[in-house]
Amino acid sequence: NAPKKIILMTGRVEDPMKGFARLREAGAFLAKTRDDFEIWATHTDTRLNNRWFRAVGWHDHREIRKLYAQSDICVTPSIWAEPFGMVAVEAMASGRPVVASRVGGLQGIVTTDETGYLYDAENAFALASYLAALLDDETLRMQMGARARERAESHYDWARVIETHYPPILEAIAR
Repeated sequence: NAPKKIILMTGRVEDPMKGFARLREAGAFLAKTRDDFEIWATHTDTRLNNRWFRAVGWHDHREIRKLYAQSDICVTPSIWAEPFGMVAVEAMASGRPVVASRVGGLQGIVTTDETGYLYDAENAFALASYLAALLDDETLRMQMGARARERAESHYDWARVIETHYPPILEAIAR
């Protein structure tokens, strides 16, 4: 019996705008035809646990890195226009492909077919389909995860952020 692949959602999952309900809906779709995955979320309500879902509670930054390392795929299913999407960047920096809703800043972070997939936020079936594609193809997961890490390092490393974004801010202040 092969170990189950881990689909991880981190952050404030109890906030309805973060799309946890959509991820649960996608998990239910997947669970109808397969049992090779488990969804882990930083949710505190263990009453939600079942054969394919586990509430792992809140974790500090050190512990969250361990969760990313244990995961195979990360999900950011927000249903509101996230201004940025820090958890998507954290997952990518950990070398994990990210499946994210096509909203707000997430659209500029995740690159479809390269670092993961973007799907319409209301479409749990599309989310389930992208998760199934990644669950089915280890090579694809590894390639996307490697590209995700490269993108996180090249676009979101603090030195890069400062180099790219601070000069225009400082110039505007100096005027």
